[in-house]
Amino acid sequence: MFKQIRTARIGVTEEDVIFDEIADILETADKLAGDFRTQHVRTDIQQKVYDLIMTSEIPDGQVLHLLLYGSIGCLDADTHIPYVIKKHNKIINRKGGTIKKLFYRFNRIKEKDGRVPLLDPQVEFYLTSSTPEGILLSNRIVGVYSSGFKECLKLEVEDGKFIIATADHKFFTPNGYVPLSQLQVGSIIYCHRNRKKRDKKIHKNRKYLFVKHHPIAGIKVIENKYVYHRLLRSRAVVEADMNGLSYDEYIDRLNSNHLEGLIFLPRELEVHHIDGNTMNDDISNLAILTKAEHTKLHTSDKNSPQHSKFRVVPLKIKSISSVGIRETYDIEMAAPYNNFVANGFIAHNSGKTWCALSYLTEVILDYPGACILGARRTYNEIEDAMFSTFERFLSQYNIPYRTNRKYTTITLNNGSLIRMRSADKVATSKSDKADYLGGTEYSGAVLDEADEIPEEFARTVAGRMRQNVGVNKKVIFYICNPPSKDHWLYRWFFEEHNPDDPKSKYR
Repeated sequence: MFKQIRTARIGVTEEDVIFDEIADILETADKLAGDFRTQHVRTDIQQKVYDLIMTSEIPDGQVLHLLLYGSIGCLDADTHIPYVIKKHNKIINRKGGTIKKLFYRFNRIKEKDGRVPLLDPQVEFYLTSSTPEGILLSNRIVGVYSSGFKECLKLEVEDGKFIIATADHKFFTPNGYVPLSQLQVGSIIYCHRNRKKRDKKIHKNRKYLFVKHHPIAGIKVIENKYVYHRLLRSRAVVEADMNGLSYDEYIDRLNSNHLEGLIFLPRELEVHHIDGNTMNDDISNLAILTKAEHTKLHTSDKNSPQHSKFRVVPLKIKSISSVGIRETYDIEMAAPYNNFVANGFIAHNSGKTWCALSYLTEVILDYPGACILGARRTYNEIEDAMFSTFERFLSQYNIPYRTNRKYTTITLNNGSLIRMRSADKVATSKSDKADYLGGTEYSGAVLDEADEIPEEFARTVAGRMRQNVGVNKKVIFYICNPPSKDHWLYRWFFEEHNPDDPKSKYR
């Protein structure tokens, strides 16, 4: 799967990106880079990409060309998406709509009928996702993409509902997420049909014990003559640890009224069970919180699987048929629940572009003044998709930036620059000067939907990886579906390297 010298290709099969938000707006280049590395946890595929780049044997000054390919799957433009729009965590719109409509609204693009989308930058879009156990919950949308016109199939289940998607789009089944092309009539697929969870209510039992003496614990009187103190075992475990005693030694001290020198947990403090199991009183599972902190911790995440009301329903596939070429789109959800409900089906989402951005972001943060290139085939694709993709990735970590949509650039506070250019406006010449690319030199690049970009444009970009800001390993990412054998990407990445071919220097 990997070529270690000059070129490499990675088949993307899982894109579970884990992103934790940075708490404060970062102001210096060093703090930007340090906090991004701390908060950005690489997934398996991202780690493979990073390790490949770090261990590649390309000489200094040469470029590593890295192909990220694989099934991302797409849905028909008319697919219904039950999205919800929130502002300051309050719902302002829950109507939902087609995935095409969501694409325009999410990316703040003026629609062809002239209607102006919701431009308020403070609104967020949410959609239902499923846990691996089939529990349904609300999840944040992080990207909506136009995928062009593609061959599609119609998947219909036993209750008559259907969805139209590309053959490589994955759906939730008892065997995990399986591409539509591998599903068969009679197979089971999971759907959302508003079925409520039937789990029995879990009673959180707590272990109590009775001791003869304790200055804070509640009093229990038995038969009007025996007085005991009722103490939570978890508090006893914490207090024993506070006093440097074993649990048994501490209980003996309480029962023998040897309280001199003992420290007791104040009444206003409570003991929290970290793993949620209130019977697990191991000291490593216990944390001391104020009552307010404890209450907030247990009520802040109303969207946790424990609070969810619904779960998936297994249904049999009734038919799978071809419906020809359709306009398609795709959605990317916040990790760890990388899936979403569409037409009542649980569909997996993609993330190859974010995989490339995670590495390139490290470059522009680690090397102030670095310039990277983002390329799509047309200028409209830059405006409609790529620009917002970069913005949302940077915003994910509160990384300060300035935008210039006229020149399609994004500038960071440390002087690094993201320049976006379209392939159809670039014309190469014998002097290796390209209109629209100007004389800019780069430290990295990402060619999105690379299978739609001309080979000469890719060669021109490769010749511009000459910026000297300290980046020793310059990487160009080519993101696409698996290329056909007659495509230049296949020739570059899958055919054997020919050292006598002068064009191989670009590989």
